[in-house]
Amino acid sequence: MLLQVQRLTMRYGSTEVLSDVDFSMNAGELVAIVGPNGAGKSTLVAAISGEVPATGGTVLLQAQPVANYSARELALRRTVLPQSTSLLFHFTAYEVVHLGLHCAREAGADLDAPELVAAALEQVGIAHLRDRYVPTLSGGERQRVHLARCLVQMQASPRLGPKLLILDEPTASLDPAHQHRVMAIASAFTRRGNAAIAVVHDLNLAAAYADRLVVLNDGGVAYDGPVAGGLTPALLADVFRLDADILSHPRTGRPVILQSGPL
Repeated sequence: MLLQVQRLTMRYGSTEVLSDVDFSMNAGELVAIVGPNGAGKSTLVAAISGEVPATGGTVLLQAQPVANYSARELALRRTVLPQSTSLLFHFTAYEVVHLGLHCAREAGADLDAPELVAAALEQVGIAHLRDRYVPTLSGGERQRVHLARCLVQMQASPRLGPKLLILDEPTASLDPAHQHRVMAIASAFTRRGNAAIAVVHDLNLAAAYADRLVVLNDGGVAYDGPVAGGLTPALLADVFRLDADILSHPRTGRPVILQSGPL
């Protein structure tokens, strides 16, 4: 088991955001985490990544508590693409992506840095922007720069086993074509023996790419299982207060949500 979340509780002051959450995943899985605003999605990924310590319960990554890893050890095993990343320094896209190799170089890894960085820039579709200063790029372009950095970071230490890619609303600033591109990259990452978590608001995007769906509501897990089993009219009405019908995509067979409006 690559990741295990056991009876996780998260509080901010007197407010309990998550309560007794159990969740696990294996290498080879792309798990989409969905839920209404305030359900605890970003708090869950912050606990999984080790960014915020758990109030109660345990998060295990590669069978070890996340809290026991040093920052460098964590950086070699998991990477996080947040909703937005502020960068005020005039670094080029190439230089920012190259930062993903920092921890691996400290660990003595022998890397072909130019090749890894160039491949990641090409994969996310911004090779032509490699010499542009990141603060001059659009929000969507900046997000893809940081995705490339994450990909390089996870290629830098193959001897440590399967890696975890954590994407917190990675498509929020992207046009539809690049939303699909990011999810396809996450899916390809898992097919190479790794795992990925994506927090998304677009239910159809989750349905198109995820291997598994975790639905959060009121600080707990309302559903955890196959995508088709979670995207039902009854669950969408109960959790999202959404009037919707579920169709089958004519080419992929995956669920398609046809939304009529709020209940």
